[in-house]
Amino acid sequence: MKFCSKCNLEKELKDFINGNQCKDCIKKYKKEYSLLNKLKIDSNKKEYYENNKSEILGKIKIYGKTNKEKINSNKKIYYKNNKKIILENRKEYCRFKRLNNPLFRLTDNLRSLTYSAFKNKGLRKNTKTEKLLGCSFKFIKEYFESKFEDWMSWDNQGKYNGELNYGWDMDHIIPLSYAKSEEEIIKLCHYTNLQPLCSKINRNIKKDNIIYTL
Repeated sequence: MKFCSKCNLEKELKDFINGNQCKDCIKKYKKEYSLLNKLKIDSNKKEYYENNKSEILGKIKIYGKTNKEKINSNKKIYYKNNKKIILENRKEYCRFKRLNNPLFRLTDNLRSLTYSAFKNKGLRKNTKTEKLLGCSFKFIKEYFESKFEDWMSWDNQGKYNGELNYGWDMDHIIPLSYAKSEEEIIKLCHYTNLQPLCSKINRNIKKDNIIYTL
């Protein structure tokens, strides 16, 4: 038996390599040293970056321009070899953002709705969603908020339990499905055709066969 000079515990001889410190203490020391060394390196890198930011970014920009084909090729290879995990991470990221960021959720919903409107008519969406809306996503978020009823909030968007004033949907006053041409789709995508509407009314009461005038 032998006492470790570091932890002061009596251990068997097999727990020592050589010297007076046991294997566990040596292992712990190496781990702590490695961590401290990494923190020191990271700190030095950060300091170097802050002191040479313009030069570093300039070099990165030049490298990007002169090696565009190589970079794109590497990206394609990486994506091909890691497609499954990339898509899973992207999906998880979007799920998290939708739950925690109302603007992201609103943006995502509007893009999906406008894309589907064109696709359902056999057309291709060639115009950015913000241009179709006639405003920025930030503006339309504020636009919706200005039309909120007292019980509406971003927390109950899309919620439904069959009761009035429980949740609300992003509703097109004149449904996109009513459009007969690309011009009419574009017209109905405008933000002035949008409103927050009680989910029960939108899903159970409002009918798409109402006669509208475009």
